[in-house]
Amino acid sequence: MFGRRHLFDFIALPVGLLALGLLIWWAVYAGPDRADKIEAALKTEVEAILAEDEFDWLKVNVEGRNVTLTGVAPSEELHETVVARLRRVSGTGGFFWGWIRKLDDQLIQAPPPDIYEIKGFFDGKSIRLEGNLSGIYGRDRLLAFLANQGVAPENISLNMLYADGMPAGDWYGAVELGLEQLLKLQQGSMDLVDTRLVLIGETPDDATREAIITRLTTPPSGYTVDVDLSGSVVWTASVSNGELILFGDVPEAPDLNQLNELANRFFDGPVTNNQKIRQMSERAWVTGVRQAMPNFVKFTEGEMTYRGNRLIIKGKAPQSVIDHLKEDVVRVGALVNFQFDVEPGMTQLKSFQGLKAGEKPTPAVCESALHEALSENKIDFSYRRSSLKRESGETLDKIETVLKTCEDQVFEIAAYTNVNNRYVSGQELTEARQRAVSDYFIARGVPLNQVVLSEVTAGVSAPISGDESRDNSQIRMRLKE
Repeated sequence: MFGRRHLFDFIALPVGLLALGLLIWWAVYAGPDRADKIEAALKTEVEAILAEDEFDWLKVNVEGRNVTLTGVAPSEELHETVVARLRRVSGTGGFFWGWIRKLDDQLIQAPPPDIYEIKGFFDGKSIRLEGNLSGIYGRDRLLAFLANQGVAPENISLNMLYADGMPAGDWYGAVELGLEQLLKLQQGSMDLVDTRLVLIGETPDDATREAIITRLTTPPSGYTVDVDLSGSVVWTASVSNGELILFGDVPEAPDLNQLNELANRFFDGPVTNNQKIRQMSERAWVTGVRQAMPNFVKFTEGEMTYRGNRLIIKGKAPQSVIDHLKEDVVRVGALVNFQFDVEPGMTQLKSFQGLKAGEKPTPAVCESALHEALSENKIDFSYRRSSLKRESGETLDKIETVLKTCEDQVFEIAAYTNVNNRYVSGQELTEARQRAVSDYFIARGVPLNQVVLSEVTAGVSAPISGDESRDNSQIRMRLKE
């Protein structure tokens, strides 16, 4: 018979166990010292989240089991990410298990940037990305993409600013399209600004260049692409330290011989010929080189390179050389795509070699330099005209050097004529030639008051221009007393 004692034992045992469990729970979670322990545990979990660079903008205050979030969230994605992670810290039991009881979200959302941009830089091995991403998802996606492209983690550098404002459409698809093509270059850069993708760089060969261009013709819907691929260097000529070096491939033996002949004919110095013959479909560029060579070899320093269907000329040269070069290459028309990156430079005169940096020359030195500039060639004009002849370019460059070096001195353009000139008025022609010389230097930055015109004088006197047997008009230049 089931007695009272047995009933008591039946009831007491579960009650005792429950009481023991409550006692243990109280000791672990609700004892007088547990509030501090719970808060400390929460802070440890939260600090682990805050340790990530993506959340350096976040401030968290933990009081007991209440957590308050403050700060300016760079993007909605990061905002949602940090809230979701903190909610997971609370666990499923909430209050009973002693984790976060209340999450007070007081975060402010940062406004999006004016432009949304991501840039990539590739040096042939390492890639560096900088710009905007919406959050961790985008970062992880790009890292996974680069890994699939065979880029080692140690060769990837990210410097991103998280922000809202990502353009509509397949933005990440456009980024990956640009990165895929960037990694095919020898070196280059990719820039996605809102919905415009720009790829610049150097391809290993023409086939790769064409393949990249073809692939970029179909970007994601709503996106545009600009491509500036130079291609690999095919041929180059360089002027430096008084030496001319020819290097690279040319289509045929006659091309090689012609270029070498032109170099030796027009360059006043040693020529090194490292050219070789290689079959290629492009040949028009050789015509461009032949047209440019006579003036390019007059550069103080420079480089002429054929790459990516462009003949690129860069360096420093006297102004007349630059002008004549551009005049000459026009003759080949659309056959060659020229690109110029040249800057004018002054010619060297022995009279100025003794000057120290910042030292102003004396009038005597300036007069000597002017004499040196005019000693080999005179300023010449077209017959019965005031237009300067092309052959006068070198002399004009030297005079320009004198004027700009002797900037504190005033120079006079004197003029002489034979009034018996039977073809045109000698007076008018000579005055026009005076103005032509003055205008030439003013156009090149010489101050208006540094060059003055004298009155035209009948007769001839030590001309620096013209041939009195032809049109009896001479121009003379001198330091004004």
